[in-house]
Amino acid sequence: MPLLILLVSLLCLNSANAIIPRPGPGPIPIPTPLPPKKITLPHARYTTLQSALDAVADGGEILLNPGSYSGAKSSDKKISITGSAGRNDVVINGRIEVGNKGDASISNLTINASEYWGIVKTNNQTSLRLSNIRINNGGVQSQGNAAIERVEINNPQTGLALSQFSTLVLKTVDVNNASAFGIWTQGLDNCNVDLALVGVRKPARQGIVLKGKNCNGTAQYLRIEDAKLAGVQVENYNSLTMNGSTVLRTAAGYVKGSLPVSVRDDVPSFGDAVLTLWSNVTLQNNNLNNNFRAGATILGCNAYRNGSLELGNNNLFANGLDLFIVTVAFPGGNNDECSGAGRLNDQGGNQCGQNADSVQPCRAQSTSIEPIPV
Repeated sequence: MPLLILLVSLLCLNSANAIIPRPGPGPIPIPTPLPPKKITLPHARYTTLQSALDAVADGGEILLNPGSYSGAKSSDKKISITGSAGRNDVVINGRIEVGNKGDASISNLTINASEYWGIVKTNNQTSLRLSNIRINNGGVQSQGNAAIERVEINNPQTGLALSQFSTLVLKTVDVNNASAFGIWTQGLDNCNVDLALVGVRKPARQGIVLKGKNCNGTAQYLRIEDAKLAGVQVENYNSLTMNGSTVLRTAAGYVKGSLPVSVRDDVPSFGDAVLTLWSNVTLQNNNLNNNFRAGATILGCNAYRNGSLELGNNNLFANGLDLFIVTVAFPGGNNDECSGAGRLNDQGGNQCGQNADSVQPCRAQSTSIEPIPV
C-alpha cells in the first residue's frame, strides 16, 4: 500500500511539471465575412454595377437608386437587379449579361443598349424575368424559360430573340422599328406559349415568329402593324389559338393570278402572307385589315406539320384580295415531299369588304399551287 501511494504521487508531480503548448505570437485569424445579400447603389464601397454584382451573394439583390450606370455581367449566380423608382429614373448605358449559372430578374429601369442587345442570357437551364423595362437601340437575347411583362423595345435589330424554352410568357410587350424581326422564338419540344397585349410596329421582316415542335400557345390582343413580311408566322406548333388580334398593312411579294405566292431563287418565301402557318391554328374574332394580301398561307409538306386552320367571326377590310384563306402545299423543290394542301375549316361569320360599310362574307378557299420561278 505505501508503494502504491508513492507511485501516484510521482505521476501527479510529472503532470504538474508537464509543458503545455501555448499559441505562438501573431494575429488571431478573422473569419471571412459572408457576401452581402443586398447592395444598394450608389454605395461607398461598391461604386459600379459591376463591382456590386461581383460582391453580392448568390441569390442576392442589387437595388439601383435614380442615376446612370454602366452595363455589367453576372455569370455565376442567381441575381435580381431592380430600379428603386420608375423606369425612366434608372438608366443603364450598355448591356446587362445575366443568368449563365442562375435565374435572373431585372425590373424598373431603362437600358440604352450597345450593339445589338440590351439584355443577354445564354444558359437554357436558367430562367429570365423582365418587368417594367424600356430598351433603346437593342433587344433581348435569351435561352431558357422567360416571363416578360411591361417591356418596351425601340429600334432594335430583333426585339426579342428567345429560344430553348419550355414556357414563355409575353404580356404587355411593345417592339417598335426592328430592322429584322419584331419577335422571334424557337421553343423546345412540347413548349407552351402565352402571348397577350403584344404589339409589333414596322418590323423589316416578320412581326412575330413562333417556332417549335408540338408546342401549344394562345395569342390574345396582338397588334401587328406595317410588317414587311408576314404579320404572324407559326411553325410546327401542335396548336395556336389567336383571338381578338389585329394585323394591319403587311406587305407582299409576287402574285400569280388571284392567289398570293412569294418566291425567292425558285423556293417560296413563306413570310409574305398576312399569316404564315405551318401548324394548326384557330383564328377567332380578329381584325386583319388593310394588308396587301388577304390570305393566310398554310404549308402541307411532310417536312413540317400538316397545317390546318379553323376560323370564324374575323374581319378583313380593304385588303388586296377578296379571298380570306389560301392553303398551299409547297415542296421546296420536290413534290413527293408534300402530302397535299393544308386543311381549312371555315366556321363562317368572316367579313370582307373595302371598308366596314361595305361588308360581305369572305370567300374562303383552299387550293394547292406551285411556286413561281423568278
